Amino acid sequence: MPSPLTIARALRVHQWPKNLLVFVAPALAHRIADRAVLADAGSAFVAFCLVASAGYLFNDMWDRGADRTDPEKQTRPIASGELTVRTAMFLAAPLFVAGVLIAFAMSAPRLAWILIAYALASATYTTTFKRIVIVDVLVLALLYSLRVLGGGVAAQTPVSAWLLGFSTFFFLSLAFVKRYSELQRVAAAPEVATRRGYAAADVAIVRTMGLAAGYQSVLILALYLNSSEVIRLYRTPSALWLVCPLVLYWISRLWLRAHRGQLHSDPLVFALADPVSYMLGVATVLVVAGATMSFA
Repeated sequence: MPSPLTIARALRVHQWPKNLLVFVAPALAHRIADRAVLADAGSAFVAFCLVASAGYLFNDMWDRGADRTDPEKQTRPIASGELTVRTAMFLAAPLFVAGVLIAFAMSAPRLAWILIAYALASATYTTTFKRIVIVDVLVLALLYSLRVLGGGVAAQTPVSAWLLGFSTFFFLSLAFVKRYSELQRVAAAPEVATRRGYAAADVAIVRTMGLAAGYQSVLILALYLNSSEVIRLYRTPSALWLVCPLVLYWISRLWLRAHRGQLHSDPLVFALADPVSYMLGVATVLVVAGATMSFA
């Protein structure tokens, strides 16, 4: 019988903070203080954690052979033999079903369909898309954006085109930086590039596309700050312009660290352990809070 720690590692509990993205839409709509909205977003968070963990188990079952030859992934519970495929299957199915049932229990069938779409995108990414150049990063960006969309649906908060546009390009940049970091390590593990469909010579163009996507997200943010929606939601909208340099700094710093070979994990996992990211996050929250209040 696998230990609770082994099961937690297989479920990738350390990746669950990614699902906090479900709170983005209600927070930006200034509805996060509403208890009912917060409860619905919290339920969506739990549902995404369960469905995502089912996807991680499926990924590790599918890739167990390749993971055993990867220096970083060979210690995963399924690849190392700590967790059998049979046990993983018995865990994955109930997790997926439980996640979808939470959505139906909330009387949110649209959220259930988003969770199913997330699971299908995750599964097809594992079996097919992650070996197709460019398509792989587009699917990764989609998986993040579905979390944002799911949170809005769960909290009955419309997700604006501005937010979807920003999240698409922002997460596309993060997907590219993940691939870029892998290509940086190709010299030591050439099979990584082969399995992903990229070549070592692609490193420069991947960096260019990733940086362009990141800066495009900031451009969308800047255009949003000139929209009528901002005037409706914020009493001092001009203060929000301070968010742009904060996001620009974070993206630029992330890519600089990747270029120096100092990014060894998923960028969001890196951010959760990075003090500078927390400082920038707190600064952003303070700016948004200041823009919400009136200085008159």
